[in-house]
Amino acid sequence: MSLEQRVSRLEQIIELQQDKETLRNWMGYCLKREDWRGVMDAAADIREIVAKLEILAEQSQLEPKEAAKSYCSDCNCGKAEGCGA
Repeated sequence: MSLEQRVSRLEQIIELQQDKETLRNWMGYCLKREDWRGVMDAAADIREIVAKLEILAEQSQLEPKEAAKSYCSDCNCGKAEGCGA
């Protein structure tokens, strides 16, 4: 796999992680409002994202846990969430 392809896949992984975090926050909001349909919709979307992350991990020859870990949403540095930047 070329370097450009690997970078593209890693960018996709980061974008999916950001989407997953947004949905987790939305799910929390729905829980507080007891909006069970919203919770169900968010959970379904999160399952789809996790499946996509597993596929990208296989294609990128990464371990699934590495692809599924959260990336810093503050500065998008690729480190674990909340790097303090």
